[in-house]
Amino acid sequence: ADRALFELSTDKMTVSITLTEDLTANTAYGIGLGAGFVKDIFDNDFAGFKVAANLWQFTTINKVAQTITYPEITAKTYGAAAFTLGDATTDKGLTITYTAEDPMVVSIVGNQANILKAGETKITATQNGNNSTFAASAVERTLTVNKAPLTITAENKSKIYDGQVHTDFTVAYTGFVKNETAAALTGTLAFEGTATTATNVGTDYIVTPKGFTSNNYNITIKKG
Repeated sequence: ADRALFELSTDKMTVSITLTEDLTANTAYGIGLGAGFVKDIFDNDFAGFKVAANLWQFTTINKVAQTITYPEITAKTYGAAAFTLGDATTDKGLTITYTAEDPMVVSIVGNQANILKAGETKITATQNGNNSTFAASAVERTLTVNKAPLTITAENKSKIYDGQVHTDFTVAYTGFVKNETAAALTGTLAFEGTATTATNVGTDYIVTPKGFTSNNYNITIKKG
């Protein structure tokens, strides 16, 4: 073996080498070394190195491959229940780690995902292996969370003629999820239409709500 192939650790307690040859698993090997390759002043043997015989001995370990089962993620809608990403462990029983590129979209505990907002993020499954198992090939999936539908409807109103503009307009909401209310929307509720300026008797005045937007809801407006 070429001395230049070996690397001595900084604490001078470990010698390592990177081999490019394919070796048989669970097999003892002996490699001849040049005289004086490794020894101390007392000619002691070190683990794996036989000074008197100029021999390096080691045994290969039979590591096994492992596989992650993690299917494509179907599109979700904001407000959907928590869901399972993939298997909790590999086919060799080692725990899989799931990591979201954007943790603002989804939180993950184990292999369970909980949607936090509408949007899109990649989620990667990894398993680094151990002394007897190789690291698994990482699996990447994309989670798409669509906005939930929300309808804002102006409620019908009537009043007795008094010559004054009606101002007590209200709306009804249909579609909020996660026990949310109008406080989850951005903006300020306002109204427009002929009903907002009408003072004469009539039955066909229209009022339409406006002013709200949302990152998590697709808003549909219905007039009253």
